Amino acid sequence: MNTEKRMSATARALIGFVLIVLASSASMEAQQFGFEQNSGVVKRLYPEPGGTYFSLTGGQTAMNPVNGYYFIPNTHTNYNALVQLLYTAAKERWKLKVRTQPTLRPNGSAEAVYLVVDF
Repeated sequence: MNTEKRMSATARALIGFVLIVLASSASMEAQQFGFEQNSGVVKRLYPEPGGTYFSLTGGQTAMNPVNGYYFIPNTHTNYNALVQLLYTAAKERWKLKVRTQPTLRPNGSAEAVYLVVDF
């Protein structure tokens, strides 16, 4: 019986530890890669066969992509809407917020997951 209580307490402690680690990891990811931390006005954009590259100015970046470039792959399910918003934001000089994948692509660009413009 004493052994069962000890194992039960150990199991509870382990489960609690795992939950704390998962919660802090999710919190860190949300803080580090939140779209609020990648923002600015479109400085440059260009389409290429695989998607559209763009860079921002006058904001901040949590990702620090190589040469400042973000990328929207043409395989993104919302590609047309994102690129249309990107071009409109560039023309109107709107501040964009960019949510990215948590790691840079092999070429050093940051892959955009979605874009937001606040009015």
